[in-house]
Amino acid sequence: MGVAATGAAFLLCRSDWRATHGVPSPSACSVFIGIAPVLLVAVGELRLDKFGALLVYSAQAAWVALIQPALEGS
Repeated sequence: MGVAATGAAFLLCRSDWRATHGVPSPSACSVFIGIAPVLLVAVGELRLDKFGALLVYSAQAAWVALIQPALEGS
């Protein structure tokens, strides 16, 4: 449930980012970070055990680190 909710939040942030800043690269990344974990869990390719959760949370942390400097500058 948390992976799906976080994925939805990243997708919503993507639409806001594009409308506000007009920059496609963080928004393209947010589509991948928002959809990929949800799809992988849904089809059974990713289990949210210790390793799977570490992968998902690491990808989400990298995404936040990518956009944080741009958000501070706006």
